[in-house]
Amino acid sequence: MVTLSACGDADRSPSPVPPAREPASAPAESPTAAESPTSPDPRRCKPSPGLSGSPTSIAEAVALLDVLPAPVTVACFVESLDRPLRIIATASPLSAQPAVDVASPRILIRNGTLTMAVVPAGMGKRLLEFGEDAGEGRTIKGEVELPLERSLRASAPYDRVLATEGKGTSCGVCHDDEAPAPGLRPGLASEILRPTPEFEVPLDDLRQAAARCSSDDDDERCALLTALFDHGPVLEAPAFVGGRICDH
Repeated sequence: MVTLSACGDADRSPSPVPPAREPASAPAESPTAAESPTSPDPRRCKPSPGLSGSPTSIAEAVALLDVLPAPVTVACFVESLDRPLRIIATASPLSAQPAVDVASPRILIRNGTLTMAVVPAGMGKRLLEFGEDAGEGRTIKGEVELPLERSLRASAPYDRVLATEGKGTSCGVCHDDEAPAPGLRPGLASEILRPTPEFEVPLDDLRQAAARCSSDDDDERCALLTALFDHGPVLEAPAFVGGRICDH
């Protein structure tokens, strides 16, 4: 049930060579492991061949979740995403998926028309929240709880955020103007809430928090931070455009 901010709140010299007596072609450089198309992918969690690791819709994220090795944790899903990742981190407690502190902030992963939100610790650490762009400053909300032991129904992210009284979603408590998603897409769309600027966590601070995790740390917090930074570049995402600032 993420949007740009969550419900309940809302891109980590060779030695000299003597000159040859006769002109000669320089040998081609061997590709590095990262560049070689035949290098094995060391990740345990990765997309199947032909499946995108850059989901731009909730449906594509569900398809990715369904091919990852069970149990699919939040860290496993983050590890599977293509790099570079573009993120915004916020220490705001004003969310249904609140940050614990600056070392365990809410992390908004922005990929085109999809924003995915995770937290390393706290009450929302098992949640993967989604906000899919619906135009006009609105996003379609969805959420799944991890770990997963089996495939998800296509409707699962939307069903999970439905209000218990049967009208609207739980996101509608904070996100106004809730209505059916446009273009016959599933789910309900509502306004975007932008993270409060005063709670923003610089990327370098989050990177340092991850670096403080040692090889002996196997808790969920360090597992997620390691999954975030150990598999390619992580960059600052562009600022959100539209929507109001989450201030409650």
